[in-house]
Amino acid sequence: MTLKAKLNSKVKQHIEKYRSALKHSANQYSASADISNMKEGDCLIIDGNVSAKKWNSLEKITKQHIVIENKDRELSTMLPQSLNSMYEKYLGTKVREDSEITVIYHGDNSGGYCRFSGELPEGMAKNQEYLDKLGLSIESGIFNSPLYALKFDLTLDGILEAFYTAFELPKAGAWWHGRMGNDYNLIFNTDELIITLLDNGNIFPDSPDMRTINFYTGVMVKKYEKGYALSCLASYPHHKLVDFSINVFDGVAQDKLESTILEPTTTYCY
Repeated sequence: MTLKAKLNSKVKQHIEKYRSALKHSANQYSASADISNMKEGDCLIIDGNVSAKKWNSLEKITKQHIVIENKDRELSTMLPQSLNSMYEKYLGTKVREDSEITVIYHGDNSGGYCRFSGELPEGMAKNQEYLDKLGLSIESGIFNSPLYALKFDLTLDGILEAFYTAFELPKAGAWWHGRMGNDYNLIFNTDELIITLLDNGNIFPDSPDMRTINFYTGVMVKKYEKGYALSCLASYPHHKLVDFSINVFDGVAQDKLESTILEPTTTYCY
């Protein structure tokens, strides 16, 4: 056996050890694309093929509505552009009446990014009870996250669109230095998770943390009385592993959160 073949064999054995160690996490949850029969406290993983198909559809819609020309040649700023028409193509999301979702692009020859915002109608922007529920102030009722100017159906399409708006939409149009902070990838399958664990180097198949940390893959959904809580693991280029989560209660997406699971072992420079 050649040295290359021996190395490949060792790598495969190591990967299989991780796969075996992760089985306890995978067996905790059922995979399904049906959330309609979930009872309060129930938890499941959205079938990976369903999530991937939904993401591909939303990415296609995003690219049709956010077009940035000559972004890599010179300083450029795209004037505020309404995205209300984009959300008309979403299956489980509506822009709240008299609200406006906008995007502005900033960039030069070293990178660029889009800033998304949602302007609440005056009545909602000055409704302290509504803002308190979202953890906002009256001053932030204008030009805040687009999440607050959208109403999400408590359906599979609606909650996945809420998660996409929270964690994937901010990556649209970003490149080079403009990707800093949004350069993560959601983890939808075991192979993607194993690659992250291998690269991280802080955890091994026989580590106690392999059983204490919840290494699930895909979008996890938990049912509550008012709606659903969603979460998904994600990895950064410097091998940091995080857990993204958001709640969709009464049609409102709120409590967007990023929690660190494994600290990075290297630095990543653009």
